[in-house]
Amino acid sequence: MSKSKLIIFSVALFLSIASLGWAQIVTFSVDMSVQEAEFAFDPETDQVRVRGSFDWDNGFIMEDAENDLIYMVEADLSAVENGTVEYKFLFITEAGDAVWESVDNRTFDHDGSSQTLPTVYFDNDEEINPTAPFRLFLGVDMSIQEVTGNFNPGAGDFVGIRGSLAEFGSWSDTQICSPIPGQDGFYRAEIEIGSYALGSSCEFKFVKELSDGTVAWESVSNRPITLTGEDMQNFDGEYYQYLYEPEDENCVYFDCLTPNDFIVQDVTVTYQVDISSAITWLTDNPDSCLPDVQSPDPLFWICSPEDVTSVYINGSFVPWWGWGTIPTDYNMTVDPNNSDLYSWVTTYQAGHPKRFEYKFGLNSYDNESTVGGNHQAILDDSHSTQSIEDCFGSIREDIVDWPECDWITAIEEQEVAASDFQLFQNSPNPFNPSTTISYRIDVRSPVALTIYNAAGQVVRTLDQGVQEPAKIHQAVWDGTANNGSKSASGIYFYQLKTDTRVEARKMILLK
Repeated sequence: MSKSKLIIFSVALFLSIASLGWAQIVTFSVDMSVQEAEFAFDPETDQVRVRGSFDWDNGFIMEDAENDLIYMVEADLSAVENGTVEYKFLFITEAGDAVWESVDNRTFDHDGSSQTLPTVYFDNDEEINPTAPFRLFLGVDMSIQEVTGNFNPGAGDFVGIRGSLAEFGSWSDTQICSPIPGQDGFYRAEIEIGSYALGSSCEFKFVKELSDGTVAWESVSNRPITLTGEDMQNFDGEYYQYLYEPEDENCVYFDCLTPNDFIVQDVTVTYQVDISSAITWLTDNPDSCLPDVQSPDPLFWICSPEDVTSVYINGSFVPWWGWGTIPTDYNMTVDPNNSDLYSWVTTYQAGHPKRFEYKFGLNSYDNESTVGGNHQAILDDSHSTQSIEDCFGSIREDIVDWPECDWITAIEEQEVAASDFQLFQNSPNPFNPSTTISYRIDVRSPVALTIYNAAGQVVRTLDQGVQEPAKIHQAVWDGTANNGSKSASGIYFYQLKTDTRVEARKMILLK
């Protein structure tokens, strides 16, 4: 080798070695295991990168060389000036979207030397809280609501859901349920949730939005949903499917009201409330006021017995007028012999839910208990009348420590004396396909049982012949008409007629 060539080779070798010594290699590493477990990151399709003040546009692609979900890159930052360097990790999805860390920009001190930065978790998320996309199917049976006349989709009524998630309407907007073909009376909402933390819970309720603008909520507790890993088996390639099935099988129905939860004959109810508890408290506490829990405005407070000018009743049977704006129809009547005793009478039509809530309010304001502190009652349609007696404030002592009323609070039913002639409620009721009608007559007589539809048309006549008194007789109706055709779902009347007496009751046929 000539001397000149040796000199050129030596210089090149020196420059090469020098350049290797001067290279400023910074090793970045990020742990993506939690993101993968939370279904936020897919190692098969997503690409991990690091970007920073050295290059916010492209950065460096990172690789998982050990297949342990720890992504690394050795980045040459020789061209970067010494000082504080900012950076962040991100990944590019299969769709091309960039998913950045939400934490503040990470930093390190670049001093011109090579260095290996500590491995960090993406977004500093070290605890696995897996999320996944879900498609929820939330269904409700409205058949009982339709049969009892409380829901009429043909007139413009519809059912939907409201709940705690934005996808549920955040309690303010209704997500509409659609009828299920081939399943009469059954409606279902299909809700897609892009990312849901497994194991966490949300809540919802079904609501009816009626054609007159009324929004009728279920009165039962919020319906809970908890999505766990057990549901992850139902994956369709995009969403995990979740079919809502309530723990209480009765709650497949709206408001958890089954066929047995509705009255089948009209019931007239007399409400009585003794407000002596409120009068006593106002008298004993002259420096205090009874507030309206719906409003902080002292204008609606009651501060003395003389301020009490009226007593109103409000409840789910209305349904729930705004406090302070309750129509005078719900203004209770004071007893002429007892200025502390107020009453109100109403008749609940067949088809009304047996279970309901109500509350009393002085001067029509919400001042008996806190919001949601309501009386509970159950209608008994074995008799045509019922009496409900309450002491004002007896629900809960949320507002004040209420004194006792002058008489014991109770819910009492009026006793109806049984006669020798009696038509019993059919059983089962509602029924499908058949029901038994029991009765007792007071004299020997020809007996006829006649079934009518809601329009008053004769559907079926059951001629029982001449029968004897002082014993229980029975007849079975299998839902067929006199012409042999099957009767439709709905409310029917059955009439017992003898030579001396006539009595009728209502029943419900379901299909």
